[in-house]
Amino acid sequence: MTTHLVEILKEYGLPQNEAIIYVTLLKTGETSAQKVAKNAKLPRTTSYHLLDSLSQKGLVSYVVKGKVKYFQAASP
Repeated sequence: MTTHLVEILKEYGLPQNEAIIYVTLLKTGETSAQKVAKNAKLPRTTSYHLLDSLSQKGLVSYVVKGKVKYFQAASP
C-alpha cells in the first residue's frame, strides 16, 4: 500500500524521496527527523532537506520541544 501511495503522490508532482518521507510521516505521526530517516530508509541529512522542502510546500509542519524538532504531515 505504501508503494501505491508514493506512486500517486509522484503523479501529483512530488519527487520520489519527498513522497516517501510524506507517506512515512503519515504512518508514524509526529516524530523526529532522525526517526523519519530511519523509517524511510534514507540518510538523515537527506531527510532534513526533504522535510524542509515539504514544509515549504505546506505538506509538513513541525514543533520544537526542548532542542528537538518534531515533524508531522499535513492531512491529505
